[in-house]
Amino acid sequence: MKKILLLLMFIFSIFLSCEKNDIVTVVYAETRCANAWERGETNAETIYNIEVYLQSESINPEEIWISARLSNGPFCDLCNCWYGRLIYAKINYSDFEKIKKLGFKLDI
Repeated sequence: MKKILLLLMFIFSIFLSCEKNDIVTVVYAETRCANAWERGETNAETIYNIEVYLQSESINPEEIWISARLSNGPFCDLCNCWYGRLIYAKINYSDFEKIKKLGFKLDI
């Protein structure tokens, strides 16, 4: 009986010590020039710039991708206007509050 109790306590302690690393997808509406990172000449360059920026904010994305333009307009020419693309990132849920402060929203 004692061995069973010790085994159960051991298994229970393993579950308690596990860190919750749920992955969530977040989305950001890219602006013409008010983003915190520089838009590259290609999507790959932009994704790299986003990754470097997020890592500087202690956020380590699992994956980043950019959607194609959703519309051909009309768009405004102001710096904070939507550029027409959405940026997606998969992150640990534990980083959600940090990335939310940067303008990302939970993708539902």
